This record gives sequence, C-alpha cells and structure tokens, in this order.
Amino acid sequence: MLKISEQSHIQYLVAFLILLTSFTIKAQVAEKLKQTEEEIRQEMIVISRQLGVTCNECHHIKNFKDNSKKSYQVALKHIKIVELLKLNGMNGVNSEPEASCYTCHKGKLKFQHKEKLNDHNRQDSLFKKPKQDKEELVESSAPSP
Repeated sequence: MLKISEQSHIQYLVAFLILLTSFTIKAQVAEKLKQTEEEIRQEMIVISRQLGVTCNECHHIKNFKDNSKKSYQVALKHIKIVELLKLNGMNGVNSEPEASCYTCHKGKLKFQHKEKLNDHNRQDSLFKKPKQDKEELVESSAPSP
C-alpha cells in the first residue's frame, strides 16, 4: 500500500504528464494548421498565376477570409469543377491530362474559347434544336432596304 505522500507524488506526476502531453498535442495541431495554411497559400499562388490575376481579384486584402466578393464565389464553383474533373480521370495519372484552372483559362481571367453550338449529330429526340442561329435572327429582324 502506498503512503499518502507517495500517492500525492504520483498524482502530481500523472497530472504533470497529462499537462505536458496536452501541450505537445496542441503544438502538433498548431503545426499541422500552419502546414495546411501554407499549402493553401501555395495553391492560391498557382491559381492566381493560372488566371493571370493577383490576390485582390477574389480577396479583400485586409481580410483574406472574407468571402463577399462575387469573384470569390465564382472561384469556389470553378475549383469544385476542377476537383470534379480530377475525380473523373483528369488527374494526371497514367499519362492522362491534369485538370487545372489553366485548362480553360490559359492565363486569362475570362477564358476566350466559346464552343459554337453544334448539335447536328445529337441523337436525343427530346432535344429541340434551335431553329436559327443568333446571327440569322439579327439579320431577319433587320428592316429590308
């Protein structure tokens, strides 16, 4: 049987070890957060280069976590699109291309490529083809000379 003084020493030792362990765990969590923040920062640098913009395009410089800018909201949607493309095969594995912002944007904030509507090979019978192109509509609505 332990004496009272030995019990209190053991209790102090256990309390000290618990306290020491909690500080170690907090330090590890803080380090992990720092790494995560650094990884996010590096990813943002890559994205800004792929779009040809600076941080203030999407972020308020005084508060980077503020998500009120419209461009921030659009960027989140586009990041989800890139993630979806990567999940569906455009992940750079097995010589496949890797999806990124550059895939569409090519270094420009607003990408220039616009596919012309061409559905003449579409076999979907429920799909209604447009009767006229926009240019034909403009020409047909113009007064005749």
